[in-house]
Amino acid sequence: MRQWIAASILSLLAPTACGAPAPTTLRTTSVTNIVESLGIPPAHKFLTVRAVVTKMLPDDNQGLPHQLFMVRVTKGASEGVYEVSNNTHHGSKVTNLKIGDALTIRGTLYTGGDKGIHWTHQANKPFDAGWIKNEDGKVFQ
Repeated sequence: MRQWIAASILSLLAPTACGAPAPTTLRTTSVTNIVESLGIPPAHKFLTVRAVVTKMLPDDNQGLPHQLFMVRVTKGASEGVYEVSNNTHHGSKVTNLKIGDALTIRGTLYTGGDKGIHWTHQANKPFDAGWIKNEDGKVFQ
């Protein structure tokens, strides 16, 4: 079933077999909803990092809403600056977040033009996927 869904997504992004041009625009919402509904990434894709908030970004309210902010990870193989894309439709928003806050973040990395951390929320039940913990020990998932 997942292979069929993935093939269907790809067919939306590639030119059709009959030679008609592929759609020039595709609503991010529909792709996001389909991709996120495919399931939780495997456990080995998740990592837990300690990070410090370096920049607050405006929330992304296109499609599924996300709280956005930049963090610096200073230890381990994942050292660097990342954009955190915290899905507030499936999880909770980190309240009272500000520059300089230290966080522990469990999620998946994405790379490409930008480096980021995603899947910082629970999927079906608490602690089955990602989360964000603030300095006071409060967990947002």
